[in-house]
Amino acid sequence: MVRVCVFFALHVRSYHYRVTTKEQTLKSTDGSNIRWEYAEDNEHERHPFFHMQMGPNQMPFGASTLDLNRVHFATGRVLIEHVLHFVIGELEAEGCCDDWLQHLNQSEKKFKNRYGLPLHVSVNAP
Repeated sequence: MVRVCVFFALHVRSYHYRVTTKEQTLKSTDGSNIRWEYAEDNEHERHPFFHMQMGPNQMPFGASTLDLNRVHFATGRVLIEHVLHFVIGELEAEGCCDDWLQHLNQSEKKFKNRYGLPLHVSVNAP
């Protein structure tokens, strides 16, 4: 009997997490209120690889206004667990269970342990 082992490696080339209202479409970049993005192939772009944008919003900035839809706020790597934590914790969306925070923290810990990434300080579940 011959055994063949095949190993695969996961490489994230890009991600796009978008938070929209029910009236908005996920297909439209401009229609997202908040979005986190990463693109491996943006080395010639002026914005950071990992970034967040908020739009369509404008705010006063010095003598002019700042279009938050066009500003790329630098972030670190953002996991889907971080986005879910934000949506449930900050936007008060309903979690799927009472201990949603423990589940998200466990999932994040598994991911970071598997891929050797440092853990952030987790918030204690209520």
